[in-house]
Amino acid sequence: MSHMHKTIELALLELKRFKLPWVEMVEAQLKYCTSVIDGNIGPEKLEELNMGLIAVREIDEKESLHAYLMEIQHHMQRKYLPFSAKVRLGIQRR
Repeated sequence: MSHMHKTIELALLELKRFKLPWVEMVEAQLKYCTSVIDGNIGPEKLEELNMGLIAVREIDEKESLHAYLMEIQHHMQRKYLPFSAKVRLGIQRR
């Protein structure tokens, strides 16, 4: 199991502690990330991930889930997005 698989698994476990309306949406995004890593689905929708935005707005940064979501979104977008999408998101390397 890769480091990112383990991080996603931990995030899914932590997510169960939260009883908020966005939990199902984040769970779906995490499962999508796993499918991309496994090569079962393309990365076309990675540009639409908003787990990091939810983490920043809804979860205290001291929570483990906050760190997991930020790490996962950063990894997925850096590794799998084409350069043009990174430019649109303002995350391209300079």
